[in-house]
Amino acid sequence: PQEFLLLTHTWKAMEDAGITGQTLSDRPTGVFIAAGNSDNTNAAMIPSLIPNRISYALNLRGPSEYYEAACSSVLVALHRAIQSIRNDECEQAIVGAVNLLLSPKGFIGFDSMGYLSEDGKAKSFQAEAKGFVRSEGAGVLLIKPLRKAIEDSDHIYTVIKGTGVSHGGRGMSLHAPNPNGMKDAMLKAYQGSKVDPKTVTYIEAHGIASPLADAIEINALKSGYKQLETEHIQEIQEETPCYISSLKPCIGHGELVSGMAALMKVSMAMQHATIPGIPGFTSPNDQVSTDGSRFLLTEENHKWEERKDHAGRLIPRRASINSYGFGGVNAHVVLEEYIPSHRESPADETVNEPQIVVLSAKNQDRLQAVVQQMLGYVKQQNELSLKNYAYTLQVGREAMNDRLALVISSRDELIAGLQDCLTMKEERKPQSAIPVFTGNSKEGFSDIGTLLEGTLGEVVMQTLLAENNLEKIAFCWTK
Repeated sequence: PQEFLLLTHTWKAMEDAGITGQTLSDRPTGVFIAAGNSDNTNAAMIPSLIPNRISYALNLRGPSEYYEAACSSVLVALHRAIQSIRNDECEQAIVGAVNLLLSPKGFIGFDSMGYLSEDGKAKSFQAEAKGFVRSEGAGVLLIKPLRKAIEDSDHIYTVIKGTGVSHGGRGMSLHAPNPNGMKDAMLKAYQGSKVDPKTVTYIEAHGIASPLADAIEINALKSGYKQLETEHIQEIQEETPCYISSLKPCIGHGELVSGMAALMKVSMAMQHATIPGIPGFTSPNDQVSTDGSRFLLTEENHKWEERKDHAGRLIPRRASINSYGFGGVNAHVVLEEYIPSHRESPADETVNEPQIVVLSAKNQDRLQAVVQQMLGYVKQQNELSLKNYAYTLQVGREAMNDRLALVISSRDELIAGLQDCLTMKEERKPQSAIPVFTGNSKEGFSDIGTLLEGTLGEVVMQTLLAENNLEKIAFCWTK
């Protein structure tokens, strides 16, 4: 199941990025997976096969490795992926994680140690905190150097400015968080990042919901950031608040996948310019104190205000993620909002310029599902660049056998055409007012394949392109 889920989410990440398997295969691509043997089930499972199956399925030739460092596994995998890119072992990387709860053994073990919340609620940093809640999840992201992502016109969610990993050595116990290790990981994450710690205004903390562990984490953050602020060149002079949040009260503790959830949460927070609060937060537990720091704990979300440096230049929104693992591995990541130099808007496009929208799938049932998904997506997009949308579907998707193509000139036409495709299938409606073409490339090729083979086919296609005959091009593609 771990392999199945990660293959699925790798494909989703590729489609979200508009990158096909062939494109990934053409460049050295690494695979770095946070995974393990979920609860030691009876089913035989070799963890190294999880990243290796992705590399095999997509024909990738970079490093293919898995990491298991308990709760900090994802940030360790991310750290190693970045190192691998910097060492020219690969040009880009798939970083993924999966955590499944397939057996009661883990619950029994954690409960016997008194780690699980009795009421099934995680109350990070709060007075009522009594333990964590286990949860499942899977997620994948693609990373590459910023310069390359800009060259490739990729959608950039966030910029990773620095990562740090450190074990705390001998501490209170093997299972207790070690503040020295946490602080060391923080310091390493900022080395060479050129980020003023005072410009970081949001920290996504681990927040395991244990009174002692939460207090240790807050104290480590206070100590680490106090030292960092004295060592780094300061971009701003005024004291700005830094909010601490945790995802645990929302979705529980994803264990091996928790770092991936944190990365996605911070990325979405930047996208929406909102610093998330801690759901249900009332008051800190007696051992947690933010006195003497600029840290704040609150239930409310806050607008993520823009900051300017002493010269009046805009500073990108910045955040960090803190994580520590059962066993002593600590990790810290510094993230920055990506601000493009030029942002194209749909208003820039030529009005009513026709586009070919192409969709394909392995069979008719899946094609209908793709149409349904696309209809839901388009309805949510008040501003949609038809040119970019059509381009991504043409070059950023694997072309499968069952195919559908529409020729549209507006978002309204696109919605109407997709709705017609669904009703035509369900109600056997004869046709649509929007030009819609369907076919199967294997079955249809015999009809016009002979005509379109070789030089004649090239001449026909070049002629259709020169004439901008989109409907005939769409018809030929579906066949």
